[in-house]
Amino acid sequence: MTTSYTVTVDSTEIKFGMTGVESVKQNIRLICTTVIGTCPLDRALGVDPVVIDQALPAAGALLQVNIQSAIEEFEPRATVTDITLNWGSTRLIPTIKFVLTEEVAG
Repeated sequence: MTTSYTVTVDSTEIKFGMTGVESVKQNIRLICTTVIGTCPLDRALGVDPVVIDQALPAAGALLQVNIQSAIEEFEPRATVTDITLNWGSTRLIPTIKFVLTEEVAG
């Protein structure tokens, strides 16, 4: 049986020394909160800011696609099974469900 995990992207806090599933969750949060072109050592890391100026239905769909492809590229230990978007006070907050593609130590 495959275990499913959930991460809500509502924080940009980075904790050093994370291991196991918590490391994967933190990496997913980092990917989702980084805009492409802003990471000095990896300009391709993150999500495309094209969603910023879109109407809500289009922005939501584009954001889901961007998150899915970014996680596939930059976090190979996770396979996304579902992405839901919830309204925060001023922004969309993604919740990502995933399974591990390989055993993660820790």
